[in-house]
Amino acid sequence: MNYAVIQTPRLQIHPLSREEARIFATEGRPGLEKHLGLFRFDPQLPEQWLKEMEGTPQYILQQLEKHPNEPLWNTGWLFITDQRCIGSMGFAGSPDESGKVFLGYWIDERYQNRGYMTEGLRAMAEWAFADPRVHLMTANTPVDNVASRRVLEKNRFRVIGEFEGHPLYGLSRADFIHSTFFPPSPQLKNSAKIDSQKQMLKPRSMIIAPSLLAANFSKIGLEVLRVQLSKADWLHLDIMDGHFVPNISFGPEVVRIARANSRMFFDVHLMCSRPEILIEPFVKAGADSLTIHVELGDKVESLIWKIRSMGKKVGLAVNPPTNISTVEPYLDKIDTLLVMTVNPGFGGQAFIEEMIPKVQQVYSWRAEKGLCYNIEVDGGINFDTAVECAAAGADAFVSGTGLFGKRNLKAAVKKMRDMTERASKIRENPEEIEKGSSAQSVGNRK
Repeated sequence: MNYAVIQTPRLQIHPLSREEARIFATEGRPGLEKHLGLFRFDPQLPEQWLKEMEGTPQYILQQLEKHPNEPLWNTGWLFITDQRCIGSMGFAGSPDESGKVFLGYWIDERYQNRGYMTEGLRAMAEWAFADPRVHLMTANTPVDNVASRRVLEKNRFRVIGEFEGHPLYGLSRADFIHSTFFPPSPQLKNSAKIDSQKQMLKPRSMIIAPSLLAANFSKIGLEVLRVQLSKADWLHLDIMDGHFVPNISFGPEVVRIARANSRMFFDVHLMCSRPEILIEPFVKAGADSLTIHVELGDKVESLIWKIRSMGKKVGLAVNPPTNISTVEPYLDKIDTLLVMTVNPGFGGQAFIEEMIPKVQQVYSWRAEKGLCYNIEVDGGINFDTAVECAAAGADAFVSGTGLFGKRNLKAAVKKMRDMTERASKIRENPEEIEKGSSAQSVGNRK
């Protein structure tokens, strides 16, 4: 990471070194002013901001002790204009396992509505997202600080929850990279484009996901272990509330029991009218990914943010009657797009052939937009329909009775993976496959 001074049109943003952070922590504002010789804290700063600053030195010492190897992620930057310090920003810790960092900031409210805060936010986002580990920046602000909230919202930060009783805002890497109002540098955009292209060029492994809904619930622990031993990639868990769909399945406790018997990736599908009250319980129970439905309308964006803020993968599902165009605005914010190939609610239904064009469309969008989401299909998936979906562009296959109904689950998983991988290769390189087939045919005749 680059810790050089950042220059914006009106701000010099000065990163605190380890030594400077300790001086600030031990000698306060006068000691830091004397050491740097660059500025003075604005004597007209409101009393409330001076009080905010009084707690900063002790916090810095705590962060330096917690994160000795990356201290500059934790100390912050000072905003200087006309040799006056008018505010600061800093990150509370290095990126966590989910790629989330918490941004703390204060700025004299006299400057908030004059563009200074936007300049600082943009510079800090640019710096943070230059670290490939970072996928989400979060920040909170008091409810009554309307100016600060307005600036965050104007700069694509969105409310994703609460922190210490205040709204918690988040800015995702995707929102920052694709922003027009709040644009990143060409270098960062180009870097993101290259990373995306590299990801797209990687051969995709087919993901086989047996659905627990088709398991024998009288021996649920053994059934989960059976899936684990089958070398399937994911375990798919359908959660039905009896309202969004006309059936009720199971709750967080079953997921918790399943987690105790498996280290697999848990793909939790929330077919529920109020997923906002279920996300946290299922995360605590062991979910790795949570899928919500685009049919929830205005709720979708805030639900995506809530899932992401908890460090989990995000899936978005679309039902057969719903126009596929409804998912397009969210494609750069999700990890998996689930195309339902039956009307959800019950297992064992027949595959709806008319869903194939939807799979083809989302596959085309993924390539055109340079995105990397998985394309998952669920409903009536057996060996034949899985191949059909793979040929259309799908790469994750949820199968209940199509897999659990086989005596040898391990062999069935392998067969579905082999068949879908071949169908995928034919789609990607039809000429090579034809050449290979012709050569093999000639060899056989010899």
